[in-house]
Amino acid sequence: MENLNQRERTNYLPLSIISTLLGCFSPCFIGFVLGIIAIVFAIQAKSKVAKEDFVGANNAEKYAKILSYIAIAIAVVNMIYVAYLYKTNPEYFQEIMDEIQRNIENSQQK
Repeated sequence: MENLNQRERTNYLPLSIISTLLGCFSPCFIGFVLGIIAIVFAIQAKSKVAKEDFVGANNAEKYAKILSYIAIAIAVVNMIYVAYLYKTNPEYFQEIMDEIQRNIENSQQK
C-alpha cells in the first residue's frame, strides 16, 4: 500500500475554482454552490497536510475532486441543453433578446 505521507499531493484548488466559474452556467447555480464547497475541501486538504493529517487530507482531496467534476458535468449538460433548445426553437431566444432590448431602451429613457 502506498505511503500516504510520501506520495505526491494533488492540488485540486485550480480545478475547484474552474468548476465554480463554470457552475454559474448551471441551473439554479447548483454547480456554483458545489464549486464553492469543493474550494473549501481543497483548502482543507492543504491545511491537513500541514498538520500531517494525511488520511484527512486524502479524504478532503477526494471530495474536492468529486464535487468539482459534478459541478463541471452539470454546467456542460446545461450548456448542451441550451444549445439544443436554441437549435430547435430559435424564435424563443429572439423573443428574449427583444425583451432585453426593450428593457434597455426603457431604462435609458428614464
